[in-house]
Amino acid sequence: MKKFYSKFLSITIILIMLLSVNSMGFAESPDINLKAAYKEITYYADTNDIPLNMTFEDFIKDYKEQDYSNAQEYLDVFYSLLQPQSEIESSSSSSGGGSSYYYNIGTSLPSDVHPDYSKYNLKDVIKKGDVIYEDNGGFGITGHIAIVEGFHYNSEQDVTYIRLIEAISDGVVRSLLDDTRVDDKDVTILRVDDATSTNITDAISFCSGEVGSSYSLDFAKDTSSSETDWYCSELVWASYKNQDIDIEKSGFSEPGITPHDIMNSSEVSEIDFSEQ
Repeated sequence: MKKFYSKFLSITIILIMLLSVNSMGFAESPDINLKAAYKEITYYADTNDIPLNMTFEDFIKDYKEQDYSNAQEYLDVFYSLLQPQSEIESSSSSSGGGSSYYYNIGTSLPSDVHPDYSKYNLKDVIKKGDVIYEDNGGFGITGHIAIVEGFHYNSEQDVTYIRLIEAISDGVVRSLLDDTRVDDKDVTILRVDDATSTNITDAISFCSGEVGSSYSLDFAKDTSSSETDWYCSELVWASYKNQDIDIEKSGFSEPGITPHDIMNSSEVSEIDFSEQ
């Protein structure tokens, strides 16, 4: 009788442990749930024309780095981050892709592009190395990040314009910031608080060196100048990370380096601009 009771008690304890594991959201092991979550989010990206190129290894790495309670919570974060092309286009008067006039202008202002600075005092407040956050932007990801390369003069139009470097669907390119883009994309200007002039020059040089690289939304955290593809916030983050300045939000953050991570970082401050 004692042997039977002992065996019954052991079986009961095992069943309770299994039920406890199931209640945490892991039917057999965390890896099984994560594999299912990865398949689900990659299928969602594929069916919604989201250029997600994330490997399962990077998916697992980010899960382990953050304090997610289960695979479903992690999956929900990706659903909040990934933005279908149809939603991007409907959120702005301009396309979320690279077709608007202010994207990919090259090193000289195209003759058919006429920047407008009549509404805001952008030229008075913006500085080289500032980070541009766009709430109505994104290339498969919610929000968008670019860096201010500087001010450039076009003699044909007799205009000084603000040039950006950014990773968009066309790859890493030079683009334009003007009043129209500010309104289209709901722009916020951010300044890296502790960046010296040398840090800024080197960060811009890093981004300039990546012009021509391809776009890849992989949620990785690459910092090497030999990297051949980037997504928007990763590129700008890496440019300052290489100056020993980490502009990712500290503590719990989203997978990879997202526009939200930079927008909410304690290492940047919002710079006010106003209508003239």
